[in-house]
Amino acid sequence: RMVPQINLRDQPNQIGRQRVNALLLAAILLLGLGLRVDYAWEGRAPIFDASAYATIARNLDEDRGFTLGRAATQPASNYSPGVPLIAAGLYAITGGVHERLARLALALIGTFAVLFTYLIGRRLAGVTAGLIGAGAVAIYPALLEYQGMLMGEPLAATLLSGAVLAMLWADGPGARGRWIVPGLLLGALALVRPEYVAI
Repeated sequence: RMVPQINLRDQPNQIGRQRVNALLLAAILLLGLGLRVDYAWEGRAPIFDASAYATIARNLDEDRGFTLGRAATQPASNYSPGVPLIAAGLYAITGGVHERLARLALALIGTFAVLFTYLIGRRLAGVTAGLIGAGAVAIYPALLEYQGMLMGEPLAATLLSGAVLAMLWADGPGARGRWIVPGLLLGALALVRPEYVAI
């Protein structure tokens, strides 16, 4: 039986590359987190949907139910429940309507999309692909803009990328029990963006 030869001279180079890749990933994650927290802290002028989510969350916190109120031009049932429920839950924990806090919590969750994208890219095409994908998600303008409002897109990006990663992890012999993880993530995703039921 042949014993594989280990080239000890290549080990320092490999360790060096791993350190550089780890530093690059850390820098990308910090960039993504910093940008998201900045947008969430400063806030943006809300578009119509963001105002609706904020109103529903406030009404839930004030025990008025999942509603936009009697003067609304469309029913609250036109809106996905995910973001208002998360915001109202945070309001209940903190004892009042703190929209900035809700935006910051969603920014922290939104940063996981950067990490999940890296892990998907690394698994499918290597570390370089993972870093490129993570970098693109970290600075993607639409996700950052929506992070400054109560919108579902950044949360949906995290849930979707997490579900794809979980499906890759669950796929394999003897892994039937693992499929509960992507199932739960996709179920949560449908509560945030119902069009993803198609997945």
